[in-house]
Amino acid sequence: MRAANERDPETGTGDGNRSWIGLSLGMIVLDSLSGGPDEPAGMRWTRLLTGHDISDPDAAIIYALRCSLLHGYGFPKPAATSDRVVLLSGDVNAYALDTDDDGIARVSVPVFCGRLVERIAAEAVDGWDKSLIDPRHLTSSHAPDD
Repeated sequence: MRAANERDPETGTGDGNRSWIGLSLGMIVLDSLSGGPDEPAGMRWTRLLTGHDISDPDAAIIYALRCSLLHGYGFPKPAATSDRVVLLSGDVNAYALDTDDDGIARVSVPVFCGRLVERIAAEAVDGWDKSLIDPRHLTSSHAPDD
């Protein structure tokens, strides 16, 4: 996510950019943090986001953007975002999600990825679903070398 947003992969330094790839990777990070498949994704996402000080309406917009990026490869329809049009920006001095009363939901990709996603990840260090990335969960005829 950091590399796609033109930030240092190790330290996170750099302003970032409005890369859809980086934003999609940020959504994947949040997916991993939201928990396992035991409950519907929307419920997991709402709990994750609201548990990290995101309002219910903003959580719904972020979840709609996640679904549209990961499944529809574009922006969500306004019907899924409380009749707001979602726009992406590269403004590093904006909010991660700005929902003014103008019918637009502005997502600052560098702030969303660099501050919101990384803050949630830092606060949920033990909440990761590691089943797909932890080699100890893979079955093999050979034991790993210690």
